[in-house]
Amino acid sequence: MIAKIKRALVHGVKNESGQAALVAVLVMLVVGSITLPAVLGLTYTGLKAGQVHEQKTQMYYAADSGVEDALWQIKNEQLDIRLPGYNCYDYNQEYDYSLPKDVNARGVNITIGNIWMPQISPTPSPTEAQNIIDDAKLVVTGSATSESEYRIRIIYNYHDIEAPDWDDLKADKIGIWLPPGYSYVAGSSNLEDSPYVPYYCVPNDPEPYKSGLAVTWDFSPNVLFTALPGNMSGYPLVATITFEFSGPEGSRPDNALSWITTTGVSEVPYSWDADTKVYAISSIATNPETEAQSTVYAHTSKTEIRKMSSAISGDYFATGNSLLTPTGDVNYRDRLYKEISATIVTDEDGIAGIPTQGLVEAAFLYWTGWIDWHDYDPSGDDIELFYDDCTDLYSASSNWDYGSDWHESGSYTAFYAHHSSGGGTELTLKESESLDLSEYLGHTVEVSWRSWNLYYGPQDYNDCLQYSFSGDGGDNWSDWVTEFCNEIGTSAQTYDYEIPDTEAYRTDDVLIRFRIQNYDGYNEYVYINNVSVTTSESAGGSLEYPDNPTAENLRVLIEETARTNEVLFGTTVINTQNITADLWEIEPTTGSDWAGTWSYCCFKDVTTLVKQWIGDEDIGNNGTGTYTLGHVVAENEVDPSYSFTLDPSGSGSTGYPLGTPAVSHATRYQYSHAGWSLIIIYSSPETKGHQLYLFDIQNPDFDFTEAWHTNPDFDGDGNPGGRISGFLVPDPIAGEEIAAKLTVFVGEGDYGITGDYLVVEEEELSNDESPSYNVWNSKSPGLTVPGVDIDTFYIEWDYPIGDPILEPGDTSAQVDMPTGGRYPPYGASSDGFNIIYIILSFRSETTSGGTISYLIQG
Repeated sequence: MIAKIKRALVHGVKNESGQAALVAVLVMLVVGSITLPAVLGLTYTGLKAGQVHEQKTQMYYAADSGVEDALWQIKNEQLDIRLPGYNCYDYNQEYDYSLPKDVNARGVNITIGNIWMPQISPTPSPTEAQNIIDDAKLVVTGSATSESEYRIRIIYNYHDIEAPDWDDLKADKIGIWLPPGYSYVAGSSNLEDSPYVPYYCVPNDPEPYKSGLAVTWDFSPNVLFTALPGNMSGYPLVATITFEFSGPEGSRPDNALSWITTTGVSEVPYSWDADTKVYAISSIATNPETEAQSTVYAHTSKTEIRKMSSAISGDYFATGNSLLTPTGDVNYRDRLYKEISATIVTDEDGIAGIPTQGLVEAAFLYWTGWIDWHDYDPSGDDIELFYDDCTDLYSASSNWDYGSDWHESGSYTAFYAHHSSGGGTELTLKESESLDLSEYLGHTVEVSWRSWNLYYGPQDYNDCLQYSFSGDGGDNWSDWVTEFCNEIGTSAQTYDYEIPDTEAYRTDDVLIRFRIQNYDGYNEYVYINNVSVTTSESAGGSLEYPDNPTAENLRVLIEETARTNEVLFGTTVINTQNITADLWEIEPTTGSDWAGTWSYCCFKDVTTLVKQWIGDEDIGNNGTGTYTLGHVVAENEVDPSYSFTLDPSGSGSTGYPLGTPAVSHATRYQYSHAGWSLIIIYSSPETKGHQLYLFDIQNPDFDFTEAWHTNPDFDGDGNPGGRISGFLVPDPIAGEEIAAKLTVFVGEGDYGITGDYLVVEEEELSNDESPSYNVWNSKSPGLTVPGVDIDTFYIEWDYPIGDPILEPGDTSAQVDMPTGGRYPPYGASSDGFNIIYIILSFRSETTSGGTISYLIQG
């Protein structure tokens, strides 16, 4: 048919060209009218399907962008900022937020929740979960020790258990969740080594659990914790469970999570590896025009060192200097600087300074020194607290209540007592005139009076004057004290007695009373006048360490007499300002050569001040610059003769030195020292994930204490040395050599006296300036003036080989500072020093496990 039409068209064209063209056009219109609707229909359908697909794609990408944002927030530890009220220990609540801008014209809302992974029921409350982790009585950690072996460590800090039956702890069940892609190798656990050991246990069949695999060892009957494999001698007790795993080649299950349930000790019913956290994420994209939605569900995990109760986020740099230094014999620091500076530089490695991008998070200032009270003579007259000339006994304005034995004696300007035999009645200070001695604890308070006697008849030696005291307004009295019990004659004599310096008599309601005792019946007349109560301590008091130390008399000593709690601090000498310590502690120096002397340490949080100086461009944005600390230059208000010349060039003097310089080479002055230290705590991209553990007078478990022929008990537990705890040692990163950095600030220390050590877990530490046998030698890297020690030490992962000082999962370390000789050939010399602070830093890399599961809906 088509061929005929073609021939007709051709023929027509040959004969009548115009008509043929018309016919061809008409034919094409007919054919087009038949085929065009179908073609147009197909085109419309394709366009419509394309639009739907594009909308779906845009919705999916919008929702996916919410998941990506959530992953970023989690990896970069922004949940506390992004989610108001977020609690990492809340496993029952979901937190949501919206992206600030629409994505593909769609609004995006994200929800994040913490997933409770241990197979322990019921799910704990946020408070219960946090208490278990912060208490750190039972700590569970896990790590892959190779590409085929995994190790679970369970650390039992039984010293923190109050109950006496701490050794009754039993393991009920141990479990581990392996992330997707990893499997347990049957028969590989060390719990299956031998059927004859008490802990023998074959795990239950691995079961699918939360997109991964759960492996559990169920002990039946429960097994004593001390019977588990591991290190069960000493402190803490450590159980170690190992097994083999299989998975993708070259990878490790870093995000695995293990747990334990226990019986026997109610304080530790269970614990888990809080380093691994698993999150549920949902992201909903909404089209505001159609209200259509697309939802993406995802799960992700993250591993980071948990923040224990003692931890501070960030890294640190410590500096400082000495205010006292020797000019001759290195053991006697006799040059007292007016002020001394220390400079912090920029160092991208964070070893010699602070990285460029370091952001100052906190700044802590410490200063310390030794004070000698010798040659300090408080001036000024005695302070009179009470006086009565004893001429008014009978009037209402009299200061005394009296019995029948007591009378006025106008001719002798005195009171007199007369009693024929036996006990006499009393002369008592009225309650309305009671003495307020509450401000004089630690001060000498003395009562004095004059007495004489007259007698009529045979001379006797049995007439006695007695007195006693009350600290509660007369409800309770001290025993009677006999001042004299004989004939003292007609000439007045002065008698005095120190009111006991105890809290019982340093009250605001102290009374005095007198009485006369006559045993032989003869007529004795005893006279008394000029009764006074005084304190020989002026307002400034004495620099001597009090015989009966109390919170109040030590406060007076530090804050009012010595004023060692005040310093000048700034970035240059010109802009220093007076600051006062937030906290201070004081310690007497022991030994007969040092009687009455004492050391102190002070702490001040100067974070606000340092940030102000950054804003004023006095120091760099990262806290780098020069810091200066000096004495408050002033004459002593109590004893002007107590003043010391300040270097350089004798420019000025102070009656309030931060440390007493060695005025001679007497043994006592080997203890002369004064110095300061500044710790800058900072965060930066280079140090992301670091955690610090600071042990100082802010910590209730830390004691500012003296070391002398001892291993000082700086944690106050009654045992030599100290156990620093509250941290968690992370797993090492491939190629990493340093496990931890440790800095100690020590007051005093002598270069010429050896035999002092810093020992961590039985291993001696040292640095370039401080050999292990003379570590506190008043020399430290970075200090320009010798006199104190601010020493930093680095603890390596693989040293000593085979038995490293610290291992991943450790939660405490024994630190000893023996002085007096540890090993030959260094002998038994003994140095003295005070511990001001110890700061420990661990790197804590954050590892994101990526998405565990991913689901799209809508």
